[in-house]
Amino acid sequence: MRGFLAVPLGSLDKMFPVLEQINREYERTAKSVSPEQIHITLRFFGNIDDITASRITQAMEKINFQPFRLRAESVGQFPSRGLANVLYIKVYSPEIYVLEKTVSKALSLEGIPEEKKPFVPHITISRFRKPADLKNIMVRFGNEKFTDEVCKRLIFFKSELTSGGPHYEIIKEIQLK
Repeated sequence: MRGFLAVPLGSLDKMFPVLEQINREYERTAKSVSPEQIHITLRFFGNIDDITASRITQAMEKINFQPFRLRAESVGQFPSRGLANVLYIKVYSPEIYVLEKTVSKALSLEGIPEEKKPFVPHITISRFRKPADLKNIMVRFGNEKFTDEVCKRLIFFKSELTSGGPHYEIIKEIQLK
């Protein structure tokens, strides 16, 4: 199974204008995330076996972290210069970095190696089959404020890729307290 750990967010109603413009301008090359699947990925595992999945759920049971506030505002792209493969909303919260470190430590205690890439908290909203010039999007939504909310949950998702986009199933959920 493919799996990842994420912080789910409420639906970002203010995100709809961005999605509408992406769907209008890049309808053939963009695949947008549905608003009910909005999340911040803390760790993507890729394909894992049942033993690794069990270790992830065991690690989650040991995480002790309080709910925290985050802001999501302005848009960015990967790669950061030139044509984009991914459009995302930037996330601001010192606590999300601490949560990611807490999760990494709990996972490493269960034998799951730490991530080699640096953690960049963001909300993916569109992926592009063909790299795209997103200057219009960057200008129009560069200073947009999308949400300011308290995050209260951490979820281990199973991700199944389908022709209609990814389908997520909750494997384990913990409340931050």
